Amino acid sequence: MGLFDFDKVICPYCYNKFPKSQIMWRCNSGKCIRPAALEEDSVYAEYHNITNPAEKRKPHIIPDPKPKKGFVKCDKCGDDTNMQICPVCHSVLPKTDENIVISVIGVPGSGKSYYVGTLIRQLRQYMSAFGCSIKFTTDESRRMYEDRFETPFSKRIVLPKTKQPDENANIVGANLPILCDITDDRLKTRTFTFFDAAGENFENEAIMRYVAPYISHSAAIILLLDPTQIPAVANTLVSENPNGVSGRRSVNTVSYEQVLNNTVEVIHSHLKSKGQIDIPLAVGFSKWDLIENSPTLRPDGVITNPSPHFMRGFSEEDCDNVSSEVEGLLAHWECQNFVMLARQQFKTVKFFGFSAIGADIETGRSVPNIVSKRVEDPFLWLLHKKKIII
Repeated sequence: MGLFDFDKVICPYCYNKFPKSQIMWRCNSGKCIRPAALEEDSVYAEYHNITNPAEKRKPHIIPDPKPKKGFVKCDKCGDDTNMQICPVCHSVLPKTDENIVISVIGVPGSGKSYYVGTLIRQLRQYMSAFGCSIKFTTDESRRMYEDRFETPFSKRIVLPKTKQPDENANIVGANLPILCDITDDRLKTRTFTFFDAAGENFENEAIMRYVAPYISHSAAIILLLDPTQIPAVANTLVSENPNGVSGRRSVNTVSYEQVLNNTVEVIHSHLKSKGQIDIPLAVGFSKWDLIENSPTLRPDGVITNPSPHFMRGFSEEDCDNVSSEVEGLLAHWECQNFVMLARQQFKTVKFFGFSAIGADIETGRSVPNIVSKRVEDPFLWLLHKKKIII
């Protein structure tokens, strides 16, 4: 499906897919970016939830663009511009070889925000091990990362809860994605879109219609689940330490199967498709340090070792072993039906366990120093599947 359809473009903000011929152009010359020359753009303001009149004003959109070598001439100021924008939401489109949407989904409390924040942190520190560089696609993405993650991490405060759909129907505008450019050792640059939607969006199909476009047009899906929602795990942890997991145990009645089934139904409905879904699915269990620190639950296998991928190159053997070990634990915890559903509905599935922070986050306490473990594994597997890293 659509990721590598080179005649089509996927907007990383509204996730609409359209032909390249429909791309619009905005002037970015010195003349049109002056405050006095700006024009109100109600379309952009609506998609980005902008209410401030001054912030609604943007440079001129060229009504009849005639591209030539990546530039068009502005009919207002006469200068050339290379700024391409989405015809649906008027957001600036990346100037890279590919735009790859990574959907991070899961129920409330599964740790999606911590996953996105610590994953980008790990990639910025260690992607050079694969001969790759990473940078934020826009200044807006850099500021959002600093505000949402870097500043709270440095101050050791708990991340704020992601906005829920009942607070704002336009969940993309309420929680704008963070865009990063990764350039590989062949100097090919790809833009990766990381969108962290509120977990409530995945509790039922009616709410999920808001996230249908971005899930359906994803290159890959990372489904995050909280092991403390598994009765066998939760009961064991509580019996070992009655107060030890209170700050990190999700209070949620939605089953793994329901989230998975809702995702499948939304994809089929949006794409008008049926059968197995040809989007790689990485099932990641967060808060894995709780499992490893449990005398009863601690597994005996490679998953307890540090991730080898940044040190020795991507290891398919380690990835396969980790997936098998997690599957075995799920069977032991009586979650075989969930595993079977995932394998029946998706052509490619792998299972992972990771810890974004590396320690417990107690309610009302500061966040401990971040010591992530295996948080990068699902994403690196997806890069390997796309032959971006070897």
